[in-house]
Amino acid sequence: MSIRLGIAAGGTGGHIVPALQVAKAIQKLGGECLWVGRSASMESKIAHTHDIPFQAWVSRVTSHHWRIPRLAVAITGDVLKIRQHLRRHPIDCLFATGAFVSLPTALAAKSLGIPLVIQEQNTVMGKANTLLMRMADGVCLGMPISGLPLSWVTGNPIPKRSMAHIGNKVLIMGGSQGCKFLNEISPKVLKNNQINSGIIHIAGNHHQVVAEVYQNLGMEAEVHPFVDDMAHVYQQAKFVIARAGAMTLAELSGYAKPAIVVPYPHAAGNHQRHNAMHYVNKNAALLAEESAASLQEALSIMLSDNKMQHLADTISQLNPPNAVQEIIKIIQQHACKLPH
Repeated sequence: MSIRLGIAAGGTGGHIVPALQVAKAIQKLGGECLWVGRSASMESKIAHTHDIPFQAWVSRVTSHHWRIPRLAVAITGDVLKIRQHLRRHPIDCLFATGAFVSLPTALAAKSLGIPLVIQEQNTVMGKANTLLMRMADGVCLGMPISGLPLSWVTGNPIPKRSMAHIGNKVLIMGGSQGCKFLNEISPKVLKNNQINSGIIHIAGNHHQVVAEVYQNLGMEAEVHPFVDDMAHVYQQAKFVIARAGAMTLAELSGYAKPAIVVPYPHAAGNHQRHNAMHYVNKNAALLAEESAASLQEALSIMLSDNKMQHLADTISQLNPPNAVQEIIKIIQQHACKLPH
């Protein structure tokens, strides 16, 4: 069935990536997409890069409006504006991936009788999705969440890997914004373990400073602010040191990469730690805290006999490989309810 899907996603890559994968798959099936989001935003840039029609609106809602009375006042004008957009550009279903920027679009869609399917990437339901779950027609979970049905777990949608490949490099990455801890500490820890070359480090905006750290330590490393072609980078990696964002974990699973995960301690609801423990408890990853000693201990375990192969075998089984298809099935089921 060909449908016209609305997309509500923004804020960070963790919310945008799953929306993008679903949107691209819908287009391949002959459907249409309309991404509704903030003007001059990350989601606007991503949508235009991938030739997805984008309807911009200027949001008055911020993360400071989470108290319900303030949220209701701030969001009303946004909802009314988006309702007008959706009347002019009707959709069959709205797919929302959380974050406060998805709220006005989801509320506008529901007020027009448009089915809503939400997707939560983490093992802890975010604030926006907690509100939207009460009115959603379908719920897709990237990982199990305590108290919610396992049948809702579709996995997190990631780009399909072209091939399994075991590289010989160490990949360090701190998420879309970079990671101060990994930027400062990981070069010294690698040096202490006599890993002086074969390093790829995605460092964010402070990449030049990180490159100087490696140079001063006499180490050879490729340091990037960001990388568009992550498939190529993953294929070069023997193992990975990374944050514990949901989409990062899903990609590690998809590429079967052994990993040391370092949860961001200030993530909302401590969700990165919960994400990490879902993998660690299944012996699919190693955990390190934000300390040089903890990272050193985890690295020593990673370099021990056969540990990498065991982690690779286990992590490859954690994120369902058909997540995109499962999500689209749910969207199609609910989109069918709309009269045409």
